[in-house]
Amino acid sequence: MSHALYKDGYAALEAMCAGKSSQEISHHLISVDGIWHEKKLETGAARVRACMNKEKHEFFKFSELIAISKFTKCNDAIFFMCDELGLSRPQPISVQDQLSSLNQVVTDATQVLAVATEQLTRIENQEVPDDSNVVRVMNFCNESLMP
Repeated sequence: MSHALYKDGYAALEAMCAGKSSQEISHHLISVDGIWHEKKLETGAARVRACMNKEKHEFFKFSELIAISKFTKCNDAIFFMCDELGLSRPQPISVQDQLSSLNQVVTDATQVLAVATEQLTRIENQEVPDDSNVVRVMNFCNESLMP
C-alpha cells in the first residue's frame, strides 16, 4: 500500500494512473469495464487527458475512478480523499474474510426463508397460529434481514 502524501487531487490521479497511457485507460473503460461503451477510443483518451489536466474543467465520475483504480490496481484517489477527510486509509479485505461474511449472509437468509416458508404454508393451509407467534416470526424475519 502506498504511504504517499499528495500535493492535490491531481497528484493522486497521476499516481493512480502511473504507467498507463490515456489510451489504455480509455480502452479499459470502453471495452473491458464497459462504462464508456458509447465512446470511441480517441474520444475516451482525450477525456482521460482532460480529467487529468488542472487547466481543463472536466472531472472523473466516481464510477470512473473506481474502474480506473481497479484497472491500475492503485488506490491513490481514495487514499487522497481519506487523507483530506482525516480518515484512516482502508485495508483490503481478504478473500477468506469475504467468503466467511458471504457464507454467514447465506446461512442467515436460509434460516429466514425456512421460517417464512413454514409460515406461508400454515397460512395457505389455514393453520393460522396465534397472533403472538406471527408477531414473533415477523420480528425475527425483519431483524435477520436488517444489516
